[in-house]
Amino acid sequence: MSLTSRYQASSSIMLDAPAVQNGDWDGATFDSRPYKGGLCFLWISAGHSSSTVDAKIQDSPNGSSWTDVTDGAFTQGTTAASAYHLTVSSANVDRYLRIVYDHTGTGNIAMASSVMAQVTGA
Repeated sequence: MSLTSRYQASSSIMLDAPAVQNGDWDGATFDSRPYKGGLCFLWISAGHSSSTVDAKIQDSPNGSSWTDVTDGAFTQGTTAASAYHLTVSSANVDRYLRIVYDHTGTGNIAMASSVMAQVTGA
């Protein structure tokens, strides 16, 4: 078996481009259909002295009705600059995924998120 047939291609997809946020917001929708195995979500926060952010992964069969993914909550984003990651199995979630952010406090939060995924049949 050749190396190329043993290892599948991986993709890195930017979900939420770097931005400054204030308040609650829903992240971009990710279609997991072309991918298999573990989906590794990465969320990066610059933090703020008077804010926290609770982030979690949600899934949906149709891109409009959303539910929280079991064990899909990130560690709370606090005042320090931090990077957080979670891995979910594509076999255990609905087709569409997103990260939802719950902002508490008065300061703006600079953040970005992405997902690493293995391409099916690549």
